Amino acid sequence: MKPILFNTEMTRLILDGKKTVTRRVIKNIPEDVYRIETDGLIWYAHWGGGGDGYLFEYCKGIKPPCYPDDILYVREAWAHLSDWIDTDPELGILDRYIYKADWFGVEHPRWRPSIHMPKEAARIFLRVTEVSVERLRDISRADVFREGSGCGMRLGPEDSATCGNGGLCDCEDYQTEFSELWDSTIKPKDRDIYGWDANPWVWVIAFERCEKPEVEA
Repeated sequence: MKPILFNTEMTRLILDGKKTVTRRVIKNIPEDVYRIETDGLIWYAHWGGGGDGYLFEYCKGIKPPCYPDDILYVREAWAHLSDWIDTDPELGILDRYIYKADWFGVEHPRWRPSIHMPKEAARIFLRVTEVSVERLRDISRADVFREGSGCGMRLGPEDSATCGNGGLCDCEDYQTEFSELWDSTIKPKDRDIYGWDANPWVWVIAFERCEKPEVEA
């Protein structure tokens, strides 16, 4: 069982059943890559030689972050109850985990970053259904909504009869909200490499909620 990190907004979308796919940047690959296969095989192309030049290619492998049927546990912003209030085991108040995604109050405890969430605190488990590779800006209209983005997510049942694409918004700029969301997750210093305009290669990981495995393989 492997961990996967989500910010609070994305965790809430998963809990609401609105997010069933995520994209993760494939880092540290050369610019001359022209194809990456699902199994992690990278193809490179180079021009060289005399005259008009000639094209030759070679490949190397990288490891996908996960495979179909893998179980992932979500790391999210969290805290101990004792980070917020005093607990007294003698009074029957036991320390426990609480999660920022559940919290909508004005006051809040000292949230701890998702990267530091212990495995035992995990409450959301995902079964990987598909792993593929594409350039970021090749995202389809359907996948924008599967990412939990796009104005179609805001449509109510009464709108489905008048909106195209099976009830999803058919506007031309369906990628705009997702592109802004994507860039908000990339550090400013990395946007030239991994931002929307840079169009990086990404792993596309589709998933579904599942129960916590009783016994780890």
